[in-house]
Amino acid sequence: MYNFFVNKNAGVSSSMLGTSMMLKLPLYNNEIYFSPNSKYYPDVAARIAPLRNMEQIEYSILDAKTEETLRVLGVSKQVRKLSRLSVNKSFKFMPESVWDGKIGEGIAEDGAEYIYCIKAKLNTNNVGGNGEQVYKFPLRVDSMAPNLSTADEVQVNDIDGNIKEIVFNVHDKGIGIENVYLQSIRYAQDDKSDTSIRYGKSFVIRFQDEPMKDGKELVKVEDGKLNIPLEAVPDSPTARGEVYVYTNSYRNSDIEVHCPYFTDTSDLIIDAIDYMDNKKQDHSFRCQRRQL
Repeated sequence: MYNFFVNKNAGVSSSMLGTSMMLKLPLYNNEIYFSPNSKYYPDVAARIAPLRNMEQIEYSILDAKTEETLRVLGVSKQVRKLSRLSVNKSFKFMPESVWDGKIGEGIAEDGAEYIYCIKAKLNTNNVGGNGEQVYKFPLRVDSMAPNLSTADEVQVNDIDGNIKEIVFNVHDKGIGIENVYLQSIRYAQDDKSDTSIRYGKSFVIRFQDEPMKDGKELVKVEDGKLNIPLEAVPDSPTARGEVYVYTNSYRNSDIEVHCPYFTDTSDLIIDAIDYMDNKKQDHSFRCQRRQL
């Protein structure tokens, strides 16, 4: 969740932003990301742990460039202060604070930047000023799935027997690629007249922004290419596997992936998923000449 602190050095926060179900929203380049109508991150909402009595708290969405108010989400009235802080149960979900991505009659534009504004008015009776406090948080909408090579664009090169090199491109213009899945499948009928699918082994490429994991240096993207070493991929018809790779500043750029793969079935599906769980699935393509 995106916290705003009473005492940052002590790690004591008074409020936080997440979804209405209080899931943590992804944060990238100091912007909070969400995806209207998505399964996990469909909205933005506030939880408040007030340290002062407040006459009201107003929640609104502003244009990121002009700070013009685009929508007032709601107002919480007569919010009472807490007797204690840093206890999880102290944080109150504020139903008036939920933004579902709607502006006017439509949905917020994909890729657009907004500001989530919280304006609190304290019960000061105008002593020492109007008692107004304003907090602003940058938001970005990302509801687009990553770009992924089509079945016709994927290359399948021979290495050794059932070991093939799968070559494809993946690119996410939003928050960035998190995982790519390679999944073996077999159709009930070789001519695909029966579309029932049986799943075989799988392999996962997991992207991260740090060059090390568990004290080991990771395979990294270089010059826009990711070459997965042969030893990183299981050579068994039943073993599943995964490899962690370092994005090396290519998180939002086009990446050409070269991945060895033990083709235990005749067909393969590739899925690309970003950090918002937006998913692009390539249609299955033939990676073996015959059904195994």
